[in-house]
Formats: sequence, structure tokens, C-alpha cells
Amino acid sequence: MYRVGVSVLFASLIACGAASESSAAVVTFDDATGNSIASAGTIFDPGQSFSDQGLTFKNNGQNAMTVFNDPTFGSGTGNGTNANIFSFNANDVETITLTAGGSFNLFSIDLATTFLSGTPLDVITINGVAVHITNNMTTYTLNLMGVSSVTITGLTNEGYWAADNINFAPTPVPAALPLFTGGLGVMGYLGFRRKRAARAA
Repeated sequence: MYRVGVSVLFASLIACGAASESSAAVVTFDDATGNSIASAGTIFDPGQSFSDQGLTFKNNGQNAMTVFNDPTFGSGTGNGTNANIFSFNANDVETITLTAGGSFNLFSIDLATTFLSGTPLDVITINGVAVHITNNMTTYTLNLMGVSSVTITGLTNEGYWAADNINFAPTPVPAALPLFTGGLGVMGYLGFRRKRAARAA
């Protein structure tokens, strides 16, 4: 019976590790909820939001937010796929949250200024940290761990930025914790039974 308890605990530890790897995902905006957002040119006004591939994007600013096809600036380079574009000025704010709720890890994001920008070089702010972006779609490593939301604040020089390939994962510990706790409980119960049996003998 003790071996069974050890097996349960070991399995729960494996589950903790597996949860962190198997739940990682990348939001590409290429399905954009069946591509309906991009194909229809749907505009999300202040206060509105949309969800795609596990994350929810809310317009907390003053101007329009949408999903557009490869919105790069002038001679800049994009990746040829859909991207989320937003922010005309520094008062525009986009908030990213986990659609299912809870905390998540945001590892990296691709960013560029767009053809709607006033300049091919600009600065946005992600959770209070300045990020310098260009008209070439570039991957920026953020490693924001265990956050409940990610806030992107608008361009300094006014214009629209593009975001793509958002690499994220739900924070794994809360999801695996019940199994892990259950394993500990089984171990404790079996230990209690062994001690009681020893006293009875």
C-alpha cells in the first residue's frame, strides 16, 4: 500500500511538470475565431474585446482595434499573416487576459509599427516597461510570469502597432495542485494506517 502512495505522489509530480509543457500555446491571429474578424474587417471600439486561441484582447483606449493581414510599415518586413493592430497614441491601452481566467505566463510577442504609423521607429510600453519597435516584425522576449493581465500602452509618436505570435501558457501550479495535494493526502493516510497497525501489533 505504501508503494501505491508513492506512485500516486510521483504521478502527481509528473502531472505538474506535464501541465507546464502541454498547455503552452501561440496566438497567431490566423484563425481569428474562424477568420471572421480579419475577413470582415471587424473594428473593436473602446470597451470592446475579442478572444482568439486562448487569450482575450480588450480595447481600453480611445481608438479602434482590429485584426489585419500583414500590416507592416512602408519598406518594413512582416510575416505575411494576420496581426492584431491597435493604438493611435499613448492614451490607448490594450489589455490581454487569459480567456479561461486566472494567471498566465507570457514568454514572447512579435511586434512592429504598421503602415498607419507616423514613424517606422517607436516605443510602446508593456506592463510598464518600454519596448522599442521598428517597422520590421521582430520577436521580443518578455518572460512575464504569473500575471493576471498584460497591458500594452500606445505609441509615443502616434500611430498603430502590430502584434503577432504571442507565446503564452496558463500558470500550471493551480491546475495541478489538487492532484498533488491528493497524492500527499494518500501518503499521509497510508502512513497513519501503518503507525496504527504497528501500535496494535
